[in-house]
Amino acid sequence: MKTDIFLHIPKTGGTTLHSLLTFQYMGKPSVWLKPWRQSKDVYERRRGKELDDMSVKKKKRLRLVRGHVYYGVHQKIPNDCSYVAFVRDPVKHVRSQYKYFGLLSRQNGEESVWTKNSMKEILKTRESPWLDNMQVRWLSGTGLEVKNVSKENYERAVQHLEEDFSAVGVTEKFDASLVTFAQKLGWIRPLFYRRANVQNHKKSEGLHISDMPVGLIKSTNKWDLKIYKYGLDRLAREKTAKTDQRIRRLEMTNTLLGPFIDAFRGARQFVRHIHS
Repeated sequence: MKTDIFLHIPKTGGTTLHSLLTFQYMGKPSVWLKPWRQSKDVYERRRGKELDDMSVKKKKRLRLVRGHVYYGVHQKIPNDCSYVAFVRDPVKHVRSQYKYFGLLSRQNGEESVWTKNSMKEILKTRESPWLDNMQVRWLSGTGLEVKNVSKENYERAVQHLEEDFSAVGVTEKFDASLVTFAQKLGWIRPLFYRRANVQNHKKSEGLHISDMPVGLIKSTNKWDLKIYKYGLDRLAREKTAKTDQRIRRLEMTNTLLGPFIDAFRGARQFVRHIHS
């Protein structure tokens, strides 16, 4: 029995993928790990707890494990496992992370490093691991507890990608990534998706993001830049003669099914509203 693992690095487009995963693995045993919120400590305490509480028999039946978990969760599963993950342009990734935590703090009425300090200040002081080579942290299994990500952490991440990942997607090449995932994981159902969890730019007014320090982001996140280049290169290498054809088919399916999916989402939100 083989178990596929979607290692969801926050803010890399994984939320959009989840509806497609639900469709592709429909009727198959799966678990969705949702182990973190704002607090690093909460994340550490809850990481993979659902698997810890699951019997060995149930674990053996799992076909899909997904969630915001570090590399290494496969050690909890008594099957052959294969990972997939997305990587993202670090400049866009850091900006998205900063906006997310700033908006979350504002929504909760909290004063925090995210609302008091500019992105430049947080990057200079390395006050938050969430803006410091976070993709390498996830892929190496190092996590948030290490203050400075090193070359060794990067090399370990690359080793994991080479040995244990069936495919590596790139957020900026989402359709090509999905086609590659389908090919590598043997998905046979049609591919389609609708964007989810897209940040509202109007709500970010008041956060210190107008003068995004691109150079500082790149220098602080040099290992994420290298892992992003690895993802781009690997996706290009794994392109087949049928990739472009399958991308066009995906685009056509999205165009045809999109209005129906949007209508369904709207109806579901309406029902939730009237029952809340």
